[in-house]
Amino acid sequence: MVYCCHCKHKWGPYAPSYTTTSAFGKHFRLLHSQLPSREEEYKSVIKRIADSTTTGKRKRTGSSPFTIASQLSGMRQPGVIFDEPEYRKLLAIMVVETNTAFRTAEVDSFRNLMRYCNGQVPLVSRSTLYRDIHKLLYRRLFKEVCQRLQLHISDGARMNLTIDAWTASNEIPFLAITAHWMNTEFELLSTLIGFERLKGSHTAENMTIVIMKVLRMYGIEDYINCITTDNASVNDAIFNELEFQLTSWSQRDRQIRCLAYVLNLAAQTVLTSLKSEAREAEVVLEGWEESGSDEIGPAATLSRLRRIIAKIRSSTTLWEALKTEAQAIKLAWLAPILDVRIRWNSTHKMIERAIELRPALERLLTFDPSRAFQHAQLTLTSSDWSVLAKLKDILHVFVLGTKFASGSTYPTLTM
Repeated sequence: MVYCCHCKHKWGPYAPSYTTTSAFGKHFRLLHSQLPSREEEYKSVIKRIADSTTTGKRKRTGSSPFTIASQLSGMRQPGVIFDEPEYRKLLAIMVVETNTAFRTAEVDSFRNLMRYCNGQVPLVSRSTLYRDIHKLLYRRLFKEVCQRLQLHISDGARMNLTIDAWTASNEIPFLAITAHWMNTEFELLSTLIGFERLKGSHTAENMTIVIMKVLRMYGIEDYINCITTDNASVNDAIFNELEFQLTSWSQRDRQIRCLAYVLNLAAQTVLTSLKSEAREAEVVLEGWEESGSDEIGPAATLSRLRRIIAKIRSSTTLWEALKTEAQAIKLAWLAPILDVRIRWNSTHKMIERAIELRPALERLLTFDPSRAFQHAQLTLTSSDWSVLAKLKDILHVFVLGTKFASGSTYPTLTM
C-alpha cells in the first residue's frame, strides 16, 4: 500500500503496474502541477558555491574553480525521475574520457558505488557499454568529422594524409590514417580518420584496400594532395596501387617521406659505422656479445653501458641498490633507460640518463653488492664517460632535428 504525501491518495493493493514510478509521475502531473518548486533555491545554492570558490585564495586541488558548481549543475533536479538513457550516456562519456576499461562496468565495487548513490541504477555489462559508446559517441563524432572534411573540400580544396602501420605488444597489427589541412583562417588542422585493424596478409594490396575504404567512407578519395609515410619498403608498393585508384594523384609528385624517420635512419647509420647500433628489442643477457673493460672505443663503451643497464633492469636487487645509492647522495631518482633501435633517439636517451645517474652508477659498480658486474668484468672508466659525453653531443643534433621535424602546430614541408 502506497499513498501520496500531498493529497493522501492511496494505491493498492493492486497489480504492480499501478504502483510504478510512471504511475506516480502521471499522478503528480495531473493533480499537483502547481506545487511550489525548489528550482530557484537550487540555482541560488549553485551560484553561492561558484562565487565562494572564485573569491579569495584557494588551495590547489587539481580542479577548476567551478568544479563543485558544475558537478551540482549536472545533477538531477529535485523531483526529476531517474533517466536511464541519460545515465548510460554519461557513463559512456566517463569511460572514454578516463580511458577506462569496459570491464569496469561489471566490477562489484563500481556497481556497489552506483547503487549506493541511487538504487535505480541499472546493471550495465561491458558489451552494453561498448554498444553505447559506439552508438552515442562514435557515430556522433564520425558525423562531425565528415562535416568538417566535406566543408573543406566543398570548394575544391585538398587535404594531406599521414599513414603509419605497426604491431602492438599483443601482436595485433594496426594502420592509422590522419588527415591534415589548413582552413580559410590559415589554421593548421588535423584529425584521425582511420584506426584500422589489419587482418590477413599484410601485403600492399590488402593495405591499399583498407586505405581506400577509409577514404571512400569520408568521401575524400578525389581530394588527396600529399601522403607522408616512413621508408618501409611496403609503402612504395602501396603507393603504386594508390596511383591507379586516386584521381589526379602521382606517386612521384605527391609521396613524401617522413623527415623525422630519415633522421633516425641517419643516426642509426652513424651508430652502425661505429659498430654501436642498438638492438631490435630489449636485450636478453644470454648470448650477448661481451666486451671486457680492457677494450676501448665507442663500440666497446656503448656495449658495456648496455650490458650494465640491462643487468640493472633485469635484477630487482640491482635496481633497488641503484635507487638506494642515488638517495644516499641526494640525487634525484631517474630510472635507467635501455635503447632499442625502433625507438627514435633511444641511444641518446640512454646515454643522457646514464650521465645524469653517473655518481650513483659509479658507487653501484664499485660496491657491487651482488657481484654481478665483477663476474662479468663490467666497469666504466673516466675515458668511457668521456666517450659517452662526446657521443651524446653527436646524437643531440639528430634529437633537435627530430623534434623540429615532428612539429604539429606548424608546416614542416618547406624545411
